[in-house]
Amino acid sequence: MYQEIDISLTDEHRLLKESAHRFARDVIRPAARDADAAPDLDYILHPDSSWWEAKRQARHLDYHLAVLPPGAGGLGLDIKRTCCNPRSDLAQRLR
Repeated sequence: MYQEIDISLTDEHRLLKESAHRFARDVIRPAARDADAAPDLDYILHPDSSWWEAKRQARHLDYHLAVLPPGAGGLGLDIKRTCCNPRSDLAQRLR
């Protein structure tokens, strides 16, 4: 039996989505391009690399805590809405 999923976004989810999209565009994509152009793996793994800087920024913004429950120190966001939304940009591109 299938269960209906409420895919409507709360204001909090919408703000998180917009923030994550900007972060991916402005930080992750440039770091990924830099990593793709890297001469070797040591360049990427160096603590001063753009990839590690992107990871530090993501951690500073608590993106790693998004779907962890509050009892575990997370933000407790609903994974069905944040990751499985069929109306998300990613889901639309995968169709």
